[in-house]
Amino acid sequence: MRFTALFSVAAAVASAFVSAEKYIIFLKKGASVDAYVAKITAVAPVEVTRTFDVFNGLVVETEAHTRDSLAAFPEVESVEVDQVITIGDCNTGPC
Repeated sequence: MRFTALFSVAAAVASAFVSAEKYIIFLKKGASVDAYVAKITAVAPVEVTRTFDVFNGLVVETEAHTRDSLAAFPEVESVEVDQVITIGDCNTGPC
């Protein structure tokens, strides 16, 4: 019984590290979001989680693509990992 519980915990931890990564993709002016999505999904599956009207871009979630593979297309301006960025705590360092 104890082994089964430990195995279940280990499997859960391992699956957490295989989760999909989210990327913010900025396309060049005039590039088509739909055409870009068609190109990247032809290579490997992605889920488009958001598109933007303010700038020509989108957010995708994928297990198969990397930052470099998403940026390899000529219509891409840049690709960033979608992550939370925080400013340091003023109580522990200079502000």
